[in-house]
Amino acid sequence: MHWKKVVLSWLMIISLESLSGIVRETLLIAVFGPNATRRLGFAVGCLVILLVALWTSNWLQMCSQAERIYVGIVWAVLTILFDVSLARILGFPWERISADFNPFQGGLMGIGILYLISAPSLAHTLRKSNKFRSD
Repeated sequence: MHWKKVVLSWLMIISLESLSGIVRETLLIAVFGPNATRRLGFAVGCLVILLVALWTSNWLQMCSQAERIYVGIVWAVLTILFDVSLARILGFPWERISADFNPFQGGLMGIGILYLISAPSLAHTLRKSNKFRSD
């Protein structure tokens, strides 16, 4: 497993997530409202993460569970750094950023980060079950 591939696979995730966020904020929020749109965005985000994890799992050559967890942690750290940096650039206060990570305040990012960490392992399990084999 090569760290550059781990970062490139994360770039796929964050690019697709960013595109999804733009669509969500510009088109869907006016139709469904902020709460429903946030939940829809969370579901779409989980699907995007799983699809990228499935698509890149063989390419990343993760041979062990420890490597799959490592990849998930790297993806999670990069995502947190990206999201917090972008939020600060856009002028969001720290209270708003922390609320996005707090499920008790309606934030889903914390749950999403846990899902992101587990996604390589989930993809491996799905591939192993023969449901998503590409070889």
